[in-house]
Amino acid sequence: MRHLELEHPGTGAASFAGKLNVSCQASALLFHWLVNTPVRGLARFLLALGLYSMVGACSIVQTVQGWIPLPEFQLDSLSIAGIDLDALTLRFTVNVKNPYVVDIPHAGFDVGLALNQKQFTRLRSEFKQGIAARGSQSVQLDARIPYQAIVDLLQVFQADQETIQLNLDGDLDVYLPTDDLPEFIKKQLQSDAEKEEARKIQNKYFDKYTFDVAVEKNLPAILPEVTVSNFTIKRPSLQDIQISAGSKSGSVSTYLQRLLGGGSFPGAASNFGLNQIDLDLETSFDLQLSNRAAAALELVSTNYELHMAGYKLFSGQALDIARSGNTSSAKIQTSFPLRSISLALAQALHSGQSPIRLKGSMELSSPGWSQQPPLKFSFDRNQALNW
Repeated sequence: MRHLELEHPGTGAASFAGKLNVSCQASALLFHWLVNTPVRGLARFLLALGLYSMVGACSIVQTVQGWIPLPEFQLDSLSIAGIDLDALTLRFTVNVKNPYVVDIPHAGFDVGLALNQKQFTRLRSEFKQGIAARGSQSVQLDARIPYQAIVDLLQVFQADQETIQLNLDGDLDVYLPTDDLPEFIKKQLQSDAEKEEARKIQNKYFDKYTFDVAVEKNLPAILPEVTVSNFTIKRPSLQDIQISAGSKSGSVSTYLQRLLGGGSFPGAASNFGLNQIDLDLETSFDLQLSNRAAAALELVSTNYELHMAGYKLFSGQALDIARSGNTSSAKIQTSFPLRSISLALAQALHSGQSPIRLKGSMELSSPGWSQQPPLKFSFDRNQALNW
């Protein structure tokens, strides 16, 4: 196995360091000939790169920079595919380029994913169909990082750290046929019917060349948290009650007084014969987004459901967003029907406190992190609510 360095400081640009124990002029002529020679010459060219550890008159970079192309591992895109209260999902689009005038019949990579120098997982992929001459192949991979692991990670570092350093380190393997590849294998490789079987056989005739890969990117430090606050229920006016309830206006007023005004517990609305009354109770609350980490995080829009006492009390979409510091707040104005008040819901409303379940999704943006469409945050959490 030949092991060569391929460094990618964020952009995927390759660099090769070493020296040949030959004169600059001679090595330039040698490598210029090798890089423009087909398969047998290409194999010899890669073997010749094994001389990189020998010290001589000039460096390869000085001698043949621009002449000796190396396979490139490029991180074409990195995005946050999704985040919820369980995990952060990162999406990588990796591109491997073949700079040679002949096909690379087989290639693959195996890189470790680290955040702030802590290893989390590995990304692996193979290009079993090969990479065409002067061509490239791309693959999309997802990595799911536990939410709590990021919480633990950020607790070790400064509280005002706005970014998380992401590193991909590992190997890019390129397989090239040896000079003694049998003719029958070469012919089978040209046949669609026999190509797959030939690929299995030809593996033992491959030489593997390994390139070190190092990519570094920064991610925004985000740990979104969503809460409900300023929950209020507005009692309808006497006029609204009369319009909606007619002859049952007195029963409605008594029921609401006891339910929301601190009187004795009235039970479900049906206990007062109000299950046919078409009257809504106006309600408002703030849906707040904050970031437990330091990066700026803004709420763009949200869809939500609020459950109380096992009943989906509210659902909807909020677009009216106010921002203050690192907190975004959506003011929700909504309502629910009087006749829907069950025994369990009446108990919660009468007590002025209740556990709630809040679920939905938000579109978020983080200045300095260019991602289209906006980052999607899904949430499903329980909260104790008082009003």
